[in-house]
Amino acid sequence: METDSGLPQDIKAQLAPPPGAATAAATSPTVRFEYLGKPTEILVSGILGGLLLIVTLGIAYPWIVAGAQRYFYSRIRIHTPSGTLTPEFTGTGFLCFVEVFLSAVLVGLTFGIYAPWYIANVMRYFLNNSHAIAPDGTRYRLDYVGKGGELFVPMLINGLLTSLTFGIYAAWAACDMRKRFYDKTRILKGEQEIGKLDFVGTGGGLVGTFLLGGFLSAITFGIYLPWFQCNLEQFFLRNTGVYIGSKRYRGDFTGTGGELFLLMLQIILVPLTFGLYLFWLITKENRFFIEKTSFQAE
Repeated sequence: METDSGLPQDIKAQLAPPPGAATAAATSPTVRFEYLGKPTEILVSGILGGLLLIVTLGIAYPWIVAGAQRYFYSRIRIHTPSGTLTPEFTGTGFLCFVEVFLSAVLVGLTFGIYAPWYIANVMRYFLNNSHAIAPDGTRYRLDYVGKGGELFVPMLINGLLTSLTFGIYAAWAACDMRKRFYDKTRILKGEQEIGKLDFVGTGGGLVGTFLLGGFLSAITFGIYLPWFQCNLEQFFLRNTGVYIGSKRYRGDFTGTGGELFLLMLQIILVPLTFGLYLFWLITKENRFFIEKTSFQAE
């Protein structure tokens, strides 16, 4: 007997998804993010930080960076199928001064040769001090084990090829470096490894976004930049995987260029409010990028 679609009933039954497949897909575990920051909070800390920079002639900058990172993490909530995690940043201002700012001096003194080691130091400082605490007190953290010597040759080759191709190879270089960073990053529960990061994006998949985004941003005098930025976020997140045990979570970004454009238009309010609206704008941009990001179990 023929159905309305023209297919025999027995063939249609074979092609139909198994019972409950649609329900399973709809209820697939998702990790989402929430941002609780308030502009009045960073307004006060921003003013105090500015005064501290003036008084210390800029020496306090690493401590301000560490404090800002601690505040940013404390206002994020990670909603997982197992409960809500509260991020925490444990990096100190002194360690930031040594790992991030003092080692930057060596990049200049070595005419850029120390750059791979500097990047490894920065990655280690920010990632290894990134923790998340479960409601029962269980602590999770990232652990970056990469070394500068491992980055030296890849960075040299990527830089050379990018120069020789007038920037076109930058798409391949960006994917290559991201994959190297992810391959050296682990997820720990206490001190036990329970997961890792993975990046599967390729330069071939990114180069079109790079070239089109750069071209449209140039001919529109920067107006296309919000769309370009959202396209990059989507590419990098959708090619990012987080493994927890045997389960893989795939990243996604649902923000649109139109939303970001309307948000960025508000920058005209900054000079009209003598700079005060900047703190509201920063809060809105943080919420946009954080809450538009999610990870879906595959």
